[in-house]
Amino acid sequence: MPFGDLTPTQNVPSPPVVTVCPAHWIYGAYSAGVRESLSPLHLYTGSSVLYDAGSGGYATLWTFSQFRQQFGRDWGDDVCVSAMNGDWDANGRQVTSVRVTRSGNRIDVMFDGKNTAHIRVNWAVMWRG
Repeated sequence: MPFGDLTPTQNVPSPPVVTVCPAHWIYGAYSAGVRESLSPLHLYTGSSVLYDAGSGGYATLWTFSQFRQQFGRDWGDDVCVSAMNGDWDANGRQVTSVRVTRSGNRIDVMFDGKNTAHIRVNWAVMWRG
């Protein structure tokens, strides 16, 4: 039934959930065939309270071993991590990006400046396969 035909006494269906993925996940499926287009999307979300500890603008979200323990796989270039400030009222520092430091074996959340207080970071981790 189209949305325009709903009356106040009818249940309104939930809108579809939209997931934004890197373009090669979507467009690569056309050239790779049906097998890749049917590979599952692993999507995990959560929240962590982090502290800069004087590092000058970043905090470690996970070491590589913590990532492996939490998500059951090693870090790889096919993984996408997104992060945002989870409580702007408690700490107004802006999350600018997520970086991977292979030499440090860690995944860091970058801020728009030195962060001297705890900050709640909401994150999403996803990969195909």
